Amino acid sequence: MNKIIHTNNIDMWTEVYGNENGNTIILIAGAMAPAVFYPTTFCEKLAGLGFQVIRFDNRDIGYSTHFPPAKNDADAPPYSIFDMVEDVNGILIYYGIEKAIVVGHSMGGSIAQLYAIKYPYKTEQLFLLSSPIIAFGNNEYEQPPQSILEPMWEVLMSNKMYQDYERGKDEFFRSWKCLNGNRKLNIILAEEYTKRLYETETIDVAYNNREQTQT
Repeated sequence: MNKIIHTNNIDMWTEVYGNENGNTIILIAGAMAPAVFYPTTFCEKLAGLGFQVIRFDNRDIGYSTHFPPAKNDADAPPYSIFDMVEDVNGILIYYGIEKAIVVGHSMGGSIAQLYAIKYPYKTEQLFLLSSPIIAFGNNEYEQPPQSILEPMWEVLMSNKMYQDYERGKDEFFRSWKCLNGNRKLNIILAEEYTKRLYETETIDVAYNNREQTQT
């Protein structure tokens, strides 16, 4: 069941799977990633284990409220990551959930950590995927070797952002294959994810900050 809810002065696209009487898992996607970063099959499997699962589009992505794009560095969006923490809280309040298992990927992991810090009594468990650790400790960040970074960025930054899905999907799939490393790309999941981007976002050169000829 998907539903647009109003919370924190914006509209948020949400989708719920499973039994409302089961323990709740809320899935927080990363920067510029719609809710379908967590595939439907994944949500259904969790629901099949007895969980209630919520995935949602963060503000400024997918079917949730979008804000005017920044024209320059000084033109920052009118919100911060702390507002996005309150978005998560607002969703859980809307669905009457007092405590949840919080899962976050990348920037979503940062949001998840800040949520757990502010609302520890509402956080049953915390799971972080490919996310920086927002805490002091013994975990040191290690920069990946240039032999990995340089070819990866070459592929990502050369993506020609064609407006038409059928024309542009191969360029996106090339990026997804690069990010997948040596694992085989799941084309079905890649199609679901890429189609959502085309349905909800303006596909243009702003995605990679490089001028491309749209022919």
